[in-house]
Amino acid sequence: MGIISSLAGVIVQLDRLVNEKVGLLQSPAMDKIMLFITNIGGALVMTILSVILFALLAYKKKWHKAALFVLSMVGGVVLELVVKLIIQRSRPSNALATTTSYSFPSGHSATALIFFLMLAYCFKDDIKNKFWKCAFIATNIILILLIGFSRIYLRVHWLSDVIGGFALGLLWLILLILIPMHVKSRRKIKAQPRKH
Repeated sequence: MGIISSLAGVIVQLDRLVNEKVGLLQSPAMDKIMLFITNIGGALVMTILSVILFALLAYKKKWHKAALFVLSMVGGVVLELVVKLIIQRSRPSNALATTTSYSFPSGHSATALIFFLMLAYCFKDDIKNKFWKCAFIATNIILILLIGFSRIYLRVHWLSDVIGGFALGLLWLILLILIPMHVKSRRKIKAQPRKH
């Protein structure tokens, strides 16, 4: 218990330090940029982008990926809300934007990570040029990080909220994609005839 409480104390101190220092970056122009970026990860824009992505996957008849995408987004939102209700952490008191829900984990960070990693996962193989494929994946990762940073900059979340949101989204995608892929590959190996 002593180690856990000490670790929690370090996290709280780091959160407060980052919250204080990020104020040094503040300017009217930066505020507008960060509000624009944070809105990309908001419920309205994420819903619109999700509908477009699902429609595109359906149009290309990628039904498995379409179903996986819906499950990843809906499940991610549900998980984030459940954790919020369990933890019930207060947001920073010096926020630059108004919001009413609990702080941990950051929903913007979790859904942004799920959406943009799923976008990369669903379409990376359609891009044959190696440079553009890397640029596409890098762009999605940069957007995830920018949305997470915007939540800290606007001081609607602590640093640990954003890291927690990323971790939750990543864990959910691992459960949905990597574990089934691993199980499938193991079954293929077992199904192969053994050489004598």
